[in-house]
Amino acid sequence: MPNDSPVDGKCNARVCNHMARYGKPMYCNNPSGFRTSHFGTGKCFIHGGCSPKGFNHGRFIHGGRMKLPNPELIGARENFIDDWEYQKFWELYDCYVKDFGGVDNLTEIDLTQIQNASMKVIMIVRGNRNAAKAGKVFDSSRLDMALNQTFKELKGSKLAREGENSNVNMNVQSVHVLGMVAALNTEIVDESKSKQLTDGST
Repeated sequence: MPNDSPVDGKCNARVCNHMARYGKPMYCNNPSGFRTSHFGTGKCFIHGGCSPKGFNHGRFIHGGRMKLPNPELIGARENFIDDWEYQKFWELYDCYVKDFGGVDNLTEIDLTQIQNASMKVIMIVRGNRNAAKAGKVFDSSRLDMALNQTFKELKGSKLAREGENSNVNMNVQSVHVLGMVAALNTEIVDESKSKQLTDGST
């Protein structure tokens, strides 16, 4: 019978099909690592304890054989609404490259994925600019969240293609891009203030 709360030394995986029977979450009562090669730690054989992790998992997607989009099309000028946005895209791209140790450490796939990541951030910047110009409050934390997620994905994908064990939840720091995103938020606020002053004087 499952336990109604996690217990030390047990598998403690959530047993979902017991919600209907008991009306509350229940937890697996098997010993930690039961019928696995790591008895005493981790999940039991029923709840993923025997499944390979990370790069060794049969369904792990490393992206090494993906069809690459044309990098020249991602960063084409017509994809941006003005010169400011176009300039910031390439500044973001350069910051990502610096955080990965420079172009010499990156493959064509890495550079294309960095362009995709930069475009994701620019899309959020575009929304924040539009909100600020309309006099609305924008959530600058969305930029930080997008930045952290894309950088972890880039790091994990790069490690996987190099044949190393990767974990996209690792604690990674994107120093150059973090600094630029903070500057971007400041520029957006200043731009909206100058527009409000211009509108008020006309």
